[in-house]
Amino acid sequence: MTARMRAMSSDYRRPGFGRWVWLCAGLLLTACCCCCGCARSNCCVFRGSAGNCSAASVGRIPSASLAETQRSEISPDVSAVRCYEDLDPPGISQTLLDAPSRYQALEAEACRSRAAANSILANLLEGERRAIATGACSDPCGTALRRDLLALRAEDERNRAAGAALELFYRLAEAEASRGATRHSLRHVGQALDDIAALRRRGLPVGVDASALERQRIELRQRGEAVARSLSELNLQLGRLVGLEGDTPAAIWPAVDWRVEYREIDVDEAVALGLATRADLALLRRLDGSLGVETLPAARGTLMQVDPMLGQPSVPVRRLASVLGNQDNVTEAASRRDQIALLRADRERAAADEIRQAAIDVSSRYREISLAKDMLASWNGRLNDLRKRREAGDVSPFEIHAAEGEVMRAEHDLTSRVVAWKIAPVRLRQAQGLLAEPLPVSNSLPLE
Repeated sequence: MTARMRAMSSDYRRPGFGRWVWLCAGLLLTACCCCCGCARSNCCVFRGSAGNCSAASVGRIPSASLAETQRSEISPDVSAVRCYEDLDPPGISQTLLDAPSRYQALEAEACRSRAAANSILANLLEGERRAIATGACSDPCGTALRRDLLALRAEDERNRAAGAALELFYRLAEAEASRGATRHSLRHVGQALDDIAALRRRGLPVGVDASALERQRIELRQRGEAVARSLSELNLQLGRLVGLEGDTPAAIWPAVDWRVEYREIDVDEAVALGLATRADLALLRRLDGSLGVETLPAARGTLMQVDPMLGQPSVPVRRLASVLGNQDNVTEAASRRDQIALLRADRERAAADEIRQAAIDVSSRYREISLAKDMLASWNGRLNDLRKRREAGDVSPFEIHAAEGEVMRAEHDLTSRVVAWKIAPVRLRQAQGLLAEPLPVSNSLPLE
């Protein structure tokens, strides 16, 4: 008998040792059953003599039928809804589209840095890293790796938070532009309806469909309600991301630089820069380069973030193996290394595709601005032509009104295209991992 077997024989005679071994064996058997499909009706260990599990044994709820009925017409009852002008508070044209008396000024760079600094998850990860750094450590290699991974994960979260905040920043600017455009359009349509009413009082022919203008005003009011909701939501979301305090802070004014200056982007250069700077890719490279038996927990944790079924340690098997022979984890480390390498290659390819598409979007959005500018110029030309013809008396005021409405729509579309172009470089920089660096910030913004 070898020394190991003699030791095991002596251990077996200890009180309670046999029960412990049987418990480990039972856990191992249960795990194998689960992997082999115990959830099916044919349970391999715990089935009865018939070989099938009853509905009650697996916790099923007995099915029950609902009462039979016939299809009925769907028609909301709005008889109790008052006219829009009679609502309390009054309609959108008098209240929600009115600009606030004061704003808090926020510039794009301050928005980026504040959001990066105020990322809740990133700050939690930084706190975890500091806690590990100050605590007692019996595994310096694994602890150092975990600190590095936490720092890179926090940087990735700051990059995401900054990108989300900048997109909200430009969306808020677009919503503020929509506020002004909707109010202007409502006044414009209201003036046209007043002119029609004046002509009718004088008994003069109108020559235009007043009901079409009334429907246009209703559509503008609906748009105004949507704009008001969007303004409220965007202010709340952006205020939270940039760390503003207070239950009802003043509205944020996005101080956007509205200049459109385009520079050609070298797509290959952009991809190379992003692959070198993205924190999520640096995390996988750091893990791939230092994966061993001591760093297995970090590898398992990273894989579990990809899918909960990955990185699962076989606890009962490992404990039983330690009793029988204290087998090391070299084999698992090699397998985890292959998994991490496969994950890294996939993430790098996905990141390259994301950066490449973001760079293409910047160019495409710029071309859309050019088209929107041409459309606005065309409608301005039409409006100028109509105004010249009005002097000769062969153009009605309502034709000019219609052209003015088209000019306003073209102006609003141009603003939206510029906002979309402003967001495109933000998405490119986020895809490259360049938005993460925070700056010291305060909890308030200057008022305007």
